[in-house]
Amino acid sequence: MKSREYNLAPEEKMAREQMMELILISSRFTSSITVENEEKHFNGKSILKAGELKKGERFYVVADGSDAKEAIEALDRLFPCAVNQPDVQSCPLKKMQKRR
Repeated sequence: MKSREYNLAPEEKMAREQMMELILISSRFTSSITVENEEKHFNGKSILKAGELKKGERFYVVADGSDAKEAIEALDRLFPCAVNQPDVQSCPLKKMQKRR
């Protein structure tokens, strides 16, 4: 099991894009992916829960399974400002690249 604490982008549009990308990335892995904070707890692969977190919110992603490490590494690239994680690149937030 691997986990990481992240901050959602402070801008509404970018935060929504990050959540949608989180779901797409999570769906590529066989590990279970859970998104949680003090108030919320949901499956990171569920499109129905994409709006659960709001801009700027702090949350954890927990990956459990054979490819958990790879799943967290993929999410590290999406959320460049992991909280209290010296092995993840630091801020400032990068603009998300458009998918082609």
